[in-house]
Amino acid sequence: MIPETHQAALDELLRSAGLPAAAGNTVDLLAESTNTVYVVQTGETDFILRVYGDSGWPEIYDRARLAKVIHLHEVLAAKGVSVPRILGHVDHPDLQAVLMEHLPGQPLAEALDQVPLPERDDLWRAVGTSLQSVHEISLADIAGEIRGDQVVPFGDGEGPARGWGTFATGDFLDDTDRLSRHLPSLKVDGDWLAEVMSRAREHLDESPVRLLHNDPTVDNIFVERSEDGWRCSGWIDYLRGTIRGWVEVLGVDRL
Repeated sequence: MIPETHQAALDELLRSAGLPAAAGNTVDLLAESTNTVYVVQTGETDFILRVYGDSGWPEIYDRARLAKVIHLHEVLAAKGVSVPRILGHVDHPDLQAVLMEHLPGQPLAEALDQVPLPERDDLWRAVGTSLQSVHEISLADIAGEIRGDQVVPFGDGEGPARGWGTFATGDFLDDTDRLSRHLPSLKVDGDWLAEVMSRAREHLDESPVRLLHNDPTVDNIFVERSEDGWRCSGWIDYLRGTIRGWVEVLGVDRL
């Protein structure tokens, strides 16, 4: 049963998109985490309703996430990346939501369960080709979190802005020191480790920064079979998209 507040948001979104808010619409829960996702079946066309909840991030990011999602969808679509078209949005003090077109195909998770093992190579190639097009997008010259349509450098608001290398390695030495005090058997060579981390920091800071999805699970990728084989029909949920060093692509994009 869809909560009344979510139903009210859906009705408002359907009206704003020029679609009937019919009582006969079917609304099924698709996923629920930091946002709640529904499939809306109107009898003719399916839509996706995404209602945003508490993300666990600072409120300033929560308030800007709707603008962020809209901005990233526009950027990705302009670059030829398949993302669902946003048909409308509501931005109330106590609720944010978007209505999107339903992507063709099926989640990658379902396809992987259904196709024989040799055919999975084609699936992964299709996804990899699409993912590469995402990673070719550069929105800024410095790594940072995306707030609305702006890139906020790491460390902003908490002292001087830091590069990706400093941000990624900043706590490593302190954490290792605390761990070694609890586990003396580790016998950590502090000087050697500091030198290694210094080189790693320089390497990370010098690496090109790119747009990362940051949550590319098999449920957030849609694929469909075409005459030429499998193709990636779209990506969803860019809420945690970020700008980080290119060398972090394999570590952050958790395929």
